Amino acid sequence: LASHPSLFLTPSIRSMSTREERMAEMAANKGKQSHPRKATGASISPSSAVGLFYASEGGTTKEIAERISKMIDVEHFNIEDVEDAKDLAKYDYLIVGTPTH
Repeated sequence: LASHPSLFLTPSIRSMSTREERMAEMAANKGKQSHPRKATGASISPSSAVGLFYASEGGTTKEIAERISKMIDVEHFNIEDVEDAKDLAKYDYLIVGTPTH
C-alpha cells in the first residue's frame, strides 16, 4: 500500500513497526481508541493526532484509504467533506491520498 503512487505518507508512518507487530497491537487495543487517534510511530509523539484524508473518483483511492485506516487504526475522511481548514488543524500529521490519471 505504501508504494501506491497517489499516497503520500510521512516517513514516520512508513517506518512504523512490521505489519505483524501492528496487527498484534491493533488486536490488543481494539475498542480502546479515542478519535482522533494518537500516533505511535517511531518519531511521532504518542500524543500526536493523525488524520487520513483521500479524494477518489473511481473508488480505488477510497479503498486504499480504508485499508490503510484499518492497518494503522486511524479514521479516514473524504477530503470533499472538509468544509474549512480548521477541520484539519486538530491533526498534527496528515496522510493524503489522491487519484492519479
